[in-house]
Amino acid sequence: MYFTIIASIEAHRIPAQKACLVFGIIGVILILLNITGEIRSRRMVREACKFQKQMEETTKEVQKQVEGSTKEMQKATEEATKALEELQKQIEKSKDKND
Repeated sequence: MYFTIIASIEAHRIPAQKACLVFGIIGVILILLNITGEIRSRRMVREACKFQKQMEETTKEVQKQVEGSTKEMQKATEEATKALEELQKQIEKSKDKND
């Protein structure tokens, strides 16, 4: 930074105080930008962690619902199979009676 100020003084023939002031302001702006960027990145990390936890919970809930639905479908399939078997037996009995 020092060499930049000296080079600016010599190349542009400006007073040293003015060059120091300008480069000081530029330095302060860069520092503030760096700090705000760091703060924002930390906020985003926290929000990303919260979002990840929410997604994990949602995934678990969906898996539970799918398991419950699967069990219900299995029960319904078993009941339908039993009903069809009983119907088939009744049809066979009625055929035997008619013969």
